[in-house]
Amino acid sequence: MTDVFLLSKIQLLGLFGINKLIHTKDTRAGLKAMGMGIVFLMLGAEAVFFSYMISAGYAAIGLVELVPAISLLLFSLITLVYTLIHSSTTLFGFSDFDIIMSLPLSKSSVILSRLLTVYLGNVIFGGVVLIPALVVF
Repeated sequence: MTDVFLLSKIQLLGLFGINKLIHTKDTRAGLKAMGMGIVFLMLGAEAVFFSYMISAGYAAIGLVELVPAISLLLFSLITLVYTLIHSSTTLFGFSDFDIIMSLPLSKSSVILSRLLTVYLGNVIFGGVVLIPALVVF
């Protein structure tokens, strides 16, 4: 089980560009990774603000009971799009297939780690959408 968590950690670090930022010797590549991190943080803050303002708008017009339904609908759409886009590269990407298969790991732990990576990405997006709506509700 520790193999699954280690592989998932490496994939998540590579997904967000943190691994490139930590291990690069090229300052230009490091600056590019930092810039992408700042863009991700700004987009995350914008998504939190968007979710909060939609929920607050529904609460202001007296439709507080619709906030959970709207939030779950928005979360479902984001999860669907993210899963369709990200799962094809994560689950079926063969860029590191030779390296991963040469490691002394079982195939099931590789598959579980890739599924866990997609799941954790969905949980992060769910937190961005659902937590601000729960604050308003």
